[in-house]
Formats: sequence, structure tokens, C-alpha cells
Amino acid sequence: MSLLQRRPRPRPELPLVPLIDVLVMLVLFAYVTMQARSGAVLNLTLPKVDTAGKNDFQGKVTVAIDKEGAVTFNGQTVSDEQLITLLREVRNVDKDIPVLIKADETTQLKKLAFVMDACRKSGFMKIVLTGVTRGLGRALAKKFIALGHTVIGCGRSGTEIFDLRMDHGAPHDFMVCDVALDAKVALWAAKVLEHDAAPDILINNAGVMNPLGPLWMQSDREFTKVVDVNVRDVANVIRHFVPAMVARKKGVIVNLSSGWGRSVSPEVAPYCM
Repeated sequence: MSLLQRRPRPRPELPLVPLIDVLVMLVLFAYVTMQARSGAVLNLTLPKVDTAGKNDFQGKVTVAIDKEGAVTFNGQTVSDEQLITLLREVRNVDKDIPVLIKADETTQLKKLAFVMDACRKSGFMKIVLTGVTRGLGRALAKKFIALGHTVIGCGRSGTEIFDLRMDHGAPHDFMVCDVALDAKVALWAAKVLEHDAAPDILINNAGVMNPLGPLWMQSDREFTKVVDVNVRDVANVIRHFVPAMVARKKGVIVNLSSGWGRSVSPEVAPYCM
């Protein structure tokens, strides 16, 4: 019998903790890879029409479409009509809120196209319009509202403004304002811009005609009235609305005039200025 005894060779110990960490990382990587492969995210920012109100949509809005065509808005299942309404509410709160559309290769193309089109159509404009109570201004307001835009208008006729307010509620707004008076335009603009962003389109439409007759027969009062409403009003409105548009780096200014503004006529000299 040998005096040397064989000692059992110790088995190598396997460090399990690092292996578990590696395994967890591999599983996590596989999960993230699968998610990235199966899902696509489109980042769309809505161009909004701003209206006063509390921002109930914080951060971002997510619209998801599953393979059955069901749509969820921030996790809540909604119908097509509800989606359109909610997107318009987002637009009215803040046009800079990003809307994320989540879909994958199983999503119905028709449903995805509908959701994207709803996002596009929800980007209606906010239009500030002077001289809104009659004539061309009234017709423009009616057409813009019919197209889904928000109209913020003013005019001198209290009766007509009242009718407009009764016919077209929020987000539309109409106010009595004599745009020939800078102080009144300043108050109107402050009210409009207090809770809302700058307008997408600013239309200077207000205007008056002088009594027909040669220039030497026009009274100083009538002449001044034409100049104040047709010339000074444009400067007044631009003075108080355009700085906000410049700060926003977006917007269009439209100054309307008559054909007589580019020609002459013996009986409407003040109007032709």
C-alpha cells in the first residue's frame, strides 16, 4: 500500500454573479433589439391654432395603432371621431406639443394614413382679422370658420360683434374696437395675446369710403377719418401684433386695399391715397 494518499483535486469554482450579470444584459439587449426592430415612431409636431386654456397635455402625446387597427391616445382607446377631437384640443392648447405615432409592420396602412391625416388636418390656423362686421371682412370670417380655422376679429359695430359672438363661440372671439385709435388696438392686442400665441395670419381689412366729391369739398373731419381708418389702423395693428409674430419667427401679414389704391378718381381722392 502506498504511503502516498491521493487527495481529491478541488473542483474549480465558477463565479456565478458575473455570469448572471452578463445573462441579464444579454436578455435586456435582445429585448431592446426586438422592440427596435418591430416598432417605428414618427415624430410629428402639430401646427396649432392657439386658444386660451390650461395645458392638460404635458410633455408629449402618443397615438398608438395596434395590428387590429385600434387606436389609443396616451394609453386610452379612442374612436376615430374622438381622436380628431383630442388632436384639435392639443392644437388649441399648444401647437409645439410633439405627437408621436407608434406603429409597426403589422399596422394597417389605411389606419396609419388616417391617423397621419388627422394630425395634419388638426393644424388649423389662428387668423386675426380687422373690419370683420360687414362686407369682405364678414365674408372672410365666415369662410375661414367654415374651413376650420380660428378667427379673432374686431369691428366698430357693437350689434354686429354681438351677433358674431352668438353665432361663433370659442375658440373664435370678436371684440368691438376702433382700429384707428392706437390705445384701443393696444388693449385688444393685449387681450388676444395674453393667453394665446401670435396669430398665424394677420389681415388688415378695415376701411372706410369718403363722401363722393372733389377733394376741396371734403371736410377735415371726413378726410381725417379716411386717413385714420385706412392708413393709421394698419400701422396700429402691426405695431401691437407683429412683435409677437417676429418673436415666434412665423406668420403672414396681409394688408388689403381697393383697386382705387392703385389708380385715381376725381370723387374719391382721400380714399385713393
